[in-house]
Amino acid sequence: MTWQGTLVPEQDAKKNDRPGWRVTHVYPGSPAFKSGIKVGWELQTIGDRTVFAHRLCDARSADSCVLRFVDEEGNIHLWEDQRFPFGLRLLPPIDPFFRHRVKFDELTEDDRATLMDRFALGKLEAFSDLIPEIQTALGVKQSFFARAGFRPLKKYDSVPISDDDEFLDFLALGFLEQKKFDLAKKASRAAEDARGRSGRVSFSRDLLAINYFVKAQVFLAEGDVEEATYWAEGAWAMRPEYEALKLFFWTLMGEQPQLTEPAPTNEAFPFTYTLPNTDPVGEIACSGEAISLRDDLAAMSQGQLLIIVIYGPYRSNYYGNLEIERLAQLHAACPEIIAGVHVVCSSNYAHSDEHRHETESLAQQLGLPLKILWDEQNEVMERLEREGSPFVCALGKDGTVLSTKCFAEEEGFWEALGNAK
Repeated sequence: MTWQGTLVPEQDAKKNDRPGWRVTHVYPGSPAFKSGIKVGWELQTIGDRTVFAHRLCDARSADSCVLRFVDEEGNIHLWEDQRFPFGLRLLPPIDPFFRHRVKFDELTEDDRATLMDRFALGKLEAFSDLIPEIQTALGVKQSFFARAGFRPLKKYDSVPISDDDEFLDFLALGFLEQKKFDLAKKASRAAEDARGRSGRVSFSRDLLAINYFVKAQVFLAEGDVEEATYWAEGAWAMRPEYEALKLFFWTLMGEQPQLTEPAPTNEAFPFTYTLPNTDPVGEIACSGEAISLRDDLAAMSQGQLLIIVIYGPYRSNYYGNLEIERLAQLHAACPEIIAGVHVVCSSNYAHSDEHRHETESLAQQLGLPLKILWDEQNEVMERLEREGSPFVCALGKDGTVLSTKCFAEEEGFWEALGNAK
């Protein structure tokens, strides 16, 4: 690493009454770890301003950074450096502003990621607490004063008719936390029905993981261990990195789940490829020449990483955009580490062209060495036999897979650096 900031105690600083973003993980070897930031601390301000997702993104991309953390004893610690303290996982608070956005069905992508993070960590109490807001968003009638925030929203033991499969899945999790298994089953089935009516042919792995997890818990409560096991395995297969799903599987089966990796860590990437450097949407400048994985690995220096992001039948999607965004920010902070990024796609389809454009513009601005590789027949993804998109991995100079974990939360980056030593 080319930088490492320090934490300085602030003796006379006043603690912000607004809840901060909680540190849930600090990756070993990272600047955050070396500086002494601890799990359980809260990030309270960026500069002197309240923490919001867009300000956090700006701070990670900026060339100067002032952050204030409060530890579990209430002491304030100041981080002031040219770069953000990478190596943190942060969980946003569910505050009145968040509840307002839920109530009026105005969740941003970052808000939805906040709820998914809580599901991943097994913090289902968040969904239980939000039941009145979720029901309101789904169309349950509330008084004017309650909707305006002057009175508490009423909580009903009911599942509204709705086409919003995502909120119905969130409602199922809330009822599950309250041990109201009949209502959880009803909400889960309503979410499935909504997906059936939508006409879509593919769905978020997160929502499928929630749906299968709810089914497994309901079957377990009903005493049907065989069905519970079947759906628990399905939920874990959707999101094997989610701690809550691994723990539930372990509790149910008495053993740790085993994942068959298409590209096992610490083994050679299973094949090579040569693909044209062509962008089907024209966002990234391309040479049109054939790019060889073997040649790009040979051109790397020892200790560098080659990142592969394989979309399959997409040009980009929400999760892939998050990977590219964080890789760009990490590259700006330590440009000697990432030798290149291969983005392999076989379609010009993007869930959101606007989000893709914002992400890839940031990547170009921060100098991330992106190469778009056109895989017209989707051969790379098919050879990996992987359904989820995107598949990501980090390779060392010798072609060894150093990590297949995601970069959006930085886990894959720090694991790869650890395995490269």
